[in-house]
Amino acid sequence: MDTITHGIAGAVIAKAGFSKRLGRIGTVAGIISAVIPDADFIFRFFGEESFLRHHRGVGNSVFLMFPIAFLLTFIFNRFSKKRAFWTFFLLVLIEMAGHNFLDLQTSFGTMLLYPFSDRRFSLDLVFIIDLYYTGLLIAGLVIAYLWKKKGEAISIFTLLTIILYTGLCAYNHSKSISLSKDFASNRNIKVINVSSLPQPLSPFYWANYIDTGKEIYQGFVDLKNRNPETIKPDTYIGRFNAKFKSPENVEYKFWLKFPNSIFVDKALNLDGVKFFLWFSRFPVLAEEKDDGDFHILRFFDLQFGTMEDRYPFLYEVVFDRQGNVISQKFINGSFLRFKGKS
Repeated sequence: MDTITHGIAGAVIAKAGFSKRLGRIGTVAGIISAVIPDADFIFRFFGEESFLRHHRGVGNSVFLMFPIAFLLTFIFNRFSKKRAFWTFFLLVLIEMAGHNFLDLQTSFGTMLLYPFSDRRFSLDLVFIIDLYYTGLLIAGLVIAYLWKKKGEAISIFTLLTIILYTGLCAYNHSKSISLSKDFASNRNIKVINVSSLPQPLSPFYWANYIDTGKEIYQGFVDLKNRNPETIKPDTYIGRFNAKFKSPENVEYKFWLKFPNSIFVDKALNLDGVKFFLWFSRFPVLAEEKDDGDFHILRFFDLQFGTMEDRYPFLYEVVFDRQGNVISQKFINGSFLRFKGKS
């Protein structure tokens, strides 16, 4: 989840039982502890591969959580007049666990067992930037500050509200998964994996994915059955909203994951492409073209293909005419235009 939401959640947690005991520094400690796992964003400066390999790993590891918590506790306790080491430690540990809980709800993947395992865990419940989620936390924090006498109770109520909202997302996720399974069953599609990922703007927007091993089906659903006549597709937001159909009218498109090609076969054996496939949940060959001198392959993860003109983590492999690798790297995919088949 985005760092701002982590920070606001950290302040709410601190005010829900620690601020009275620790004072103002307790709130500061809560915010810092809640955002510190995102410090691994520094790996972005060492390249896209370094970022993907370590982000949501170093700061989210259940094995590294305790030593990091002890270090932070020592610092906070040192600068506090309260000298409440174990209270600070409990606060820091809860904040870091809360950070993991929020990250796990998104679909990006969190390496809880880092560095002993690179498995990425995800619950697929909440989009990485959820305005409702953040809005509830901001509202609770503001009211708690304005009504100081009831600040702790309001903060606890805010956290309970967040849990209820998460429950709504979990219910919607289950309902969306069922739609995909029904679609596959009605068409006798042999399924390896079915997923449903949360989308921006609404907890009722979901992107469904059906992986058959050779193909990936993708459909966008709006679970609240809104009136399509209210959508104005002449704007960016309108075109985005228009993608999402009512459950009975979901339109699935499919992509052939990796077409038969000598160049594709060679690319799939490259270490860089293997790394891309490790990270990707729904990898496809987005583009294959020959410009005369070079043969170019571009691989993409469909989970990031919701937003118009946005293709992050696109991996390009360039061969010469003899099949030798000229380059392989992550590139900016804003120029790409590709569509699945209906």
